[in-house]
Amino acid sequence: MMTDLPEGMDAKLVNATIDAEVQRERVKELARLAAARLRPKNLAQEAGTKMLDLGLDVVDRGKTAVRAHPARTIGLAAIIGAILARGPLLKLASSGAKAAKAKWHAFRGKNEQPRLRWKNWIGKE
Repeated sequence: MMTDLPEGMDAKLVNATIDAEVQRERVKELARLAAARLRPKNLAQEAGTKMLDLGLDVVDRGKTAVRAHPARTIGLAAIIGAILARGPLLKLASSGAKAAKAKWHAFRGKNEQPRLRWKNWIGKE
């Protein structure tokens, strides 16, 4: 701060000069803080922290929703699982259907010859 004041300055001018010096130092400090905050490393770290906080908030909201509606959650998980595993599930269902059909025919004593369908009779007289 300025302590060297010329002789003859009145009190208002002295107070204004001191206030100006204080404000100048304050602006310099704010500029240093802004420069430090705007460094790429600090910006990246702040963005990562914000994303982490956002992710944790989503997880907390998800936990709350699961606790509030467990049956809906199980149904939604089953639907998502079926969609993601539709290929293997379809293969399993088709192989299971073929095996069940073979067992049924064996139980009924029928041979494994394919049935004649209407497509086979078209054009034949």
